[in-house]
Amino acid sequence: MINTKELMRGNLMIIGKGTDLEQVCVIDEIMYDVVSLQGREFTTFAGVLDPISITEDLLLKNGFTKKLLVEGNEKYDDWVEFEKDFGKFFLSIRHCSNSIERDWYVHIDNDYRCGVGGMDIEYVHQLQNVVKIAGYEIEIKV
Repeated sequence: MINTKELMRGNLMIIGKGTDLEQVCVIDEIMYDVVSLQGREFTTFAGVLDPISITEDLLLKNGFTKKLLVEGNEKYDDWVEFEKDFGKFFLSIRHCSNSIERDWYVHIDNDYRCGVGGMDIEYVHQLQNVVKIAGYEIEIKV
């Protein structure tokens, strides 16, 4: 179950997961455990929403470039990094983390390639939130 404290306006979520009615929705407003969704006339409990997992396919679909980590003559096939330059900021996402149940690490640099921040994430809404907290916006296609 999703914790509404993790949600922000504009977050992408799934409603009706595993049913014929499954679809991606956008959070419009959050009121305790109830959310309203963009383009809908009703509210719903946040507990019926499911997060969207970050995957390699999702990152590639959104224009990220896949790179393997190379240090000196050593190439690490199991350490994959995805990068994308958004002009005003730069994102690097690695498939590794130090947190339980969060398999990805995102790092944000400003347009001068100076570090702005980073954190361990697992889902699209967490990626959206860390980018927004750093003062930027990101559009994600699922």
